[in-house]
Amino acid sequence: MKSISENIRQIRTALGFSQEFVSKKLKMTQQSYSNLEKNPERASLMQLRLIAEVLKVDLVTLLGEEIQVVQTNINQQGGHVAAQMHIKQEAEGKELVYQQFINNLQSQIEYLKTLVK
Repeated sequence: MKSISENIRQIRTALGFSQEFVSKKLKMTQQSYSNLEKNPERASLMQLRLIAEVLKVDLVTLLGEEIQVVQTNINQQGGHVAAQMHIKQEAEGKELVYQQFINNLQSQIEYLKTLVK
């Protein structure tokens, strides 16, 4: 059985979010967020709700056992990155997670385009 800590980390990394990014959204230090992610049982319900909000999932998904998200980034020749994402979740939530992943990739593409110009 996957721990809540692993679940939070996997959702965060699947969305392409760093701990620093999430911590800034939560208005806390990266170290404080890292401690919450490693020890979510010490977090308040409000903190867990805020983390879920930043990660664009509901609290049940954040804490649940139903979601398994794995993302692999593969460095390609020329510095390009390919992403693979495998999700095992109830059908209704799967679409939302995929859409969030697509949105994140689109924002990364837009950012990379600005670097090329």
